[in-house]
Amino acid sequence: MESKGKYYLTTAIAYTSGKPHIGNTYEIVLADSIARYKREVAGTNLVLPVPDIAYCNRVLKKIAAEVGIDKTITYHLARHTFATTNALAQGIRIEVVSRMLGHTNIKTTQIYAKVTDDMLAKGFDEMADIYSAKYSLAR
Repeated sequence: MESKGKYYLTTAIAYTSGKPHIGNTYEIVLADSIARYKREVAGTNLVLPVPDIAYCNRVLKKIAAEVGIDKTITYHLARHTFATTNALAQGIRIEVVSRMLGHTNIKTTQIYAKVTDDMLAKGFDEMADIYSAKYSLAR
C-alpha cells in the first residue's frame, strides 16, 4: 500500500506487550527499502528488480549442490520443468502457461507441450466422461 510516497505493510497480527495478538492491524514503514528498489526498477512496471539469468544460474547451482543433485540446473531448465511438470502435466491450459512464462506467441510455449501417454489417456477419459454424461449408449 502506498500513501503519500510512503509504503506500509499491513497485517492482521499486532504485537502488544511483546506477545502476538490477533485482531488489530499495525503498519510498518518500508520507505527506505522500497525507495531503493524503486530506483532500480524506474521506468518499468515492476515493483521489485528481477535478477539476471547468470545470478539465477548461480543460485540454482548452489541449491542443486546443497540437495545433492549431480546435474547442471539452469534457469532455462527450471522454466521448462515448471511449464511441463508443474503446469501442463497438472492440467493447466497452455494459454495460461504461455502467459505465466511471458511468451508473446503461443507457438513458443508449444515447444514445452509434448503430449505424454498419461496425458493422452487422461484426455480420452475426460472426453468419455463428458460424452457419457450427455448421451446414453444403446445396449
